[in-house]
Amino acid sequence: MASRTRARCRRRDGCACAHARDGPGHHRFDDLRDNILSTVSHELRTPLTSIIGFSLTLKEHGSEIADTTGAEIVGHLNEQAGKLDRLLSDLLDLDRLRHGSIRPMFRPTGVGRLASHVAANHAADGNPVAVRADSIVAAVDAPKVERIVDNLLANAVKYTPAGTEISIRVERANGGVLIAVDDRGPGVPEERREEIFDIFNRGGEGSTKTPGTGIGLSLVAQFAALHNGRVWVEENPGGGASFRVYLPAEQTASARAPR
Repeated sequence: MASRTRARCRRRDGCACAHARDGPGHHRFDDLRDNILSTVSHELRTPLTSIIGFSLTLKEHGSEIADTTGAEIVGHLNEQAGKLDRLLSDLLDLDRLRHGSIRPMFRPTGVGRLASHVAANHAADGNPVAVRADSIVAAVDAPKVERIVDNLLANAVKYTPAGTEISIRVERANGGVLIAVDDRGPGVPEERREEIFDIFNRGGEGSTKTPGTGIGLSLVAQFAALHNGRVWVEENPGGGASFRVYLPAEQTASARAPR
């Protein structure tokens, strides 16, 4: 088995920059601010442009569009709206984590069922998702675990060729819960398996950077930490990367899963 790498978060918001406004820290702060504005502006503009375009098509040619084409357009609108919702949720959670205002609420939750539900919502993303989820009940913060799964699947979609299967599994491990998402992308070089969870890290330098804000995986690491858990990435034996989140035994509940 490949070596496991702990995600590092040097501040609550996963950022390594200094608070100092003077000297080198000041420049790092300015760079971070510029990075945020540039990245978020681009990531907001892309789905908004699609939504506006499809909406105008429906407005101007709605009566001429066949039912099947109309359904496809609605599907695209829903997909782009989902991207906006995910981005805004990430930004809001990032701010709450930075201010320490997130307090996890642990309740008995059917983790396998939760993961299956999130996977179903990604069915329109262009990649089939294979789900293997054991019937496991754990005392977790369900909305945070849902975001963990959602962000891991969104990350897998970015790196996996369209039409190629992504897999997710939920199983018991060492008395706790293991959530694993396997993609079929280029994988993560061993020397980058720690920094990949740093905020605004988008995999590569310059033109090799992938689309996205670089926030999603950082939030996965921080939400796992809220459960006293951890996240790491391994090489997928079938090619690609396997992102894994472990929620420890002390969070496991003996209560029956909610119906």
